[in-house]
Amino acid sequence: YASKLLVKSLGPDLAKRVLDRVVKTFESSKAFTGLEKADPQQLSKFIQSEHPQTIALILAHLKPGPAAQLMQSLPEDLRVEVVTRMANLEEISPEVISRISSVIEQRLKSLGASTH
Repeated sequence: YASKLLVKSLGPDLAKRVLDRVVKTFESSKAFTGLEKADPQQLSKFIQSEHPQTIALILAHLKPGPAAQLMQSLPEDLRVEVVTRMANLEEISPEVISRISSVIEQRLKSLGASTH
């Protein structure tokens, strides 16, 4: 129904672009859901050793509650850098997000943190 409504109001080309963007957003937002199940203290220690851009990407794709908890666990200077990078995040392909998510989850598993 939504697709038909978009095609009627925007035309087929623009409707396809809007739908593609919605699908990409949905796919990328579910890439890091496994991290939300990880032990918060373990995840906090782990992400602090990551590059600020990677931390920004992770936090931008978590639910607000877990993201806020992780943000609070960061040292203040790193927190400022991460927030700045989150504000300037460009669109990232779902494939890249999925790869990053997989690598991070594998690292957490190797450290003994549960992500399931």
